[in-house]
Amino acid sequence: MRRNYKRKTGKSIVKKSKKKPVKIDGIEFKSGLEVYCYKELKKSGLDFKYEPTTFSLTDDEKLPFDVYKKTQKSPIHKVKSKTSRGTKYTPDFLVYKGKDIIYVIETKGFANESFPLRVKLWYSYCVKHLKKLKAYYLPSNQKEVDFVISNILDSL
Repeated sequence: MRRNYKRKTGKSIVKKSKKKPVKIDGIEFKSGLEVYCYKELKKSGLDFKYEPTTFSLTDDEKLPFDVYKKTQKSPIHKVKSKTSRGTKYTPDFLVYKGKDIIYVIETKGFANESFPLRVKLWYSYCVKHLKKLKAYYLPSNQKEVDFVISNILDSL
């Protein structure tokens, strides 16, 4: 979760993020926990990739009804677009055995408000499409990452 703080410079307010992306081996990571997980997976010798693909959990849909909503600039009004965007999900790490995805690792320090619903859709997607998936891990700290990797190594 990105935390912002405000700093006054003259009359304007500047928002500046404390979080800086880290680049290792040409890959830009979004969090320190992802960096730690990447380094530990690399040490373990497992066949893995960082954010290799985005899965489409639900498709775009044309709505057969009108949508009315309020925005910051105007009161409730009819929305021009009658399409609902699909839901997409990109897990942090995929661990492979041959060409099959057998483990998914999603490092989550702080989950945002959309994550619980997205992960439920992800579970449904896995049941239907990823038949050889053995486990989905959600470590939230370094100790849990160590447990996940040792658990994966023990099961191979």
